[in-house]
Amino acid sequence: MSRQASVARMARAMLMSLALTMVCAAGSGRAAASPPHRASLSLGYGGFTIDEDTAANGGVITLEYERFFSEAMAVRVETGGGYYLADDSSYSARGVVGLSYTLDTLRYLPYVVIGVGAQWFSDERIDPRLGLYVEGGGGLDVRVNKHLAIGAMFRFEAPTALLRVSYVTVGARVVWRWGQ
Repeated sequence: MSRQASVARMARAMLMSLALTMVCAAGSGRAAASPPHRASLSLGYGGFTIDEDTAANGGVITLEYERFFSEAMAVRVETGGGYYLADDSSYSARGVVGLSYTLDTLRYLPYVVIGVGAQWFSDERIDPRLGLYVEGGGGLDVRVNKHLAIGAMFRFEAPTALLRVSYVTVGARVVWRWGQ
């Protein structure tokens, strides 16, 4: 698959996330002031591509913390790792710093994220090394109560010149919100 096709898939996914956000927000009122801190644990599927060749697929775990500085915008820090099944086992570790925008409605919480990060891969096709990448994604959380939400997330990491690996994550997450 060419890099242009990968970018086109990422653009379609971002547009679908935006469309989902607009549909969920239509006709819903704003919620009361939301707690300023949010932490989440995500479990899901991850897959990566090396130099436009499909590589391994496997399981991914992600921990994320967000600190809201306005009603909708937050600074976020994310870390995670994955284990992938291929001819030989592959694994990854990563960290991201970025921003999130959450449209806080009464029950549904659609959000979009962007960030920059570093990722370390171990795979037989490349030398294990740390590389920089940019991340984009989003998701939809459904509020259970004031502090707890469950939802789905999507992330796409595009490599910079230092890393030859594109990475996709899709999964379910549990979110805890706290603070005044």
